[in-house]
Amino acid sequence: AEDAIEFALVGATAVGLGTGLFYDPLLCGKVLDGLRDYLTRHEMSAYRELVGALAPHP
Repeated sequence: AEDAIEFALVGATAVGLGTGLFYDPLLCGKVLDGLRDYLTRHEMSAYRELVGALAPHP
């Protein structure tokens, strides 16, 4: 989930998990759990609040 969070913080609205699913079929659930935990810890209610939070705003 850490990579997905980092990508979202700089503006990604989606992340790819394809190859990772070959190694861990439960990956989607793990990433979702990690995202939920992060949002809860940072008092965010939706993924869209995370997207671009660290991107420069000219």
